[in-house]
Amino acid sequence: MSDVLQRGASGPEVVELQKNLRQLNFYSGALDGDFGPGTEAALVAYREWRGFDSGVDADENLVATLAADAQTYGSGAGEISENGEAPEVEVDDPNAAVRQAAISAAWGEIGQVRAKNSGGTDETGQETRDGWERLMEYFHVAAPGIWSDDVIKYLKPGLPSWCGIFTLWALKTGGAGVGDWGMGTGIPGIRQVRDPKPGDIGYIEQNQHYCLIVSVEGDTVYSIDGNTVGDDTGGGEVNDRTRSRGDYAGFFTVFN
Repeated sequence: MSDVLQRGASGPEVVELQKNLRQLNFYSGALDGDFGPGTEAALVAYREWRGFDSGVDADENLVATLAADAQTYGSGAGEISENGEAPEVEVDDPNAAVRQAAISAAWGEIGQVRAKNSGGTDETGQETRDGWERLMEYFHVAAPGIWSDDVIKYLKPGLPSWCGIFTLWALKTGGAGVGDWGMGTGIPGIRQVRDPKPGDIGYIEQNQHYCLIVSVEGDTVYSIDGNTVGDDTGGGEVNDRTRSRGDYAGFFTVFN
């Protein structure tokens, strides 16, 4: 294999990487051999779970360790018990890896978009949004076909509030089994929870704002928010936020 696999790589080595990440429930995307943001987020979550240094790539040693872990701990893998069934791996939360992958994906977007600022003009002479390429991905993954690319790309009226779309993008990129954004219904299949976990969704009544929960410590809730600058839940950027539980109207989850 090549020395390092990282975003932009493609081919059978990436397929094998994706298969092994899927075996460990870090990845649920297509086995397409393209090292994109979903594969990267899954790899980041695996590295953290394994106790490796933070990073977004895979060298030969990591690939070998991942393959061994997939065989030992992966779904349907490992030693066979006397009754012919694979032993279950005990975990506190079977969705923990996906939750962490969603948070990692969202965290990597901080500072990448300033949707209310100019990103210069393109070949058509129209003014683009700063970071429109990332913004376009959020919409294409979470809300495909609802809004035109022109509305997303160019600095003009019509861009909807995209906090929920960003939150849904992070969850889908992390591998959550959740559907697409619905007009008038928002994130599909969510249910309300009393005590949110990392990877759940916070809801604030101002501007009907959604965010991705990073952690909860007592009365303090840490989150990553799309379309936010400071207390402006419509600010057009991706930022991390710290709030009191009392600031939230409710919490929701897409996980069972």
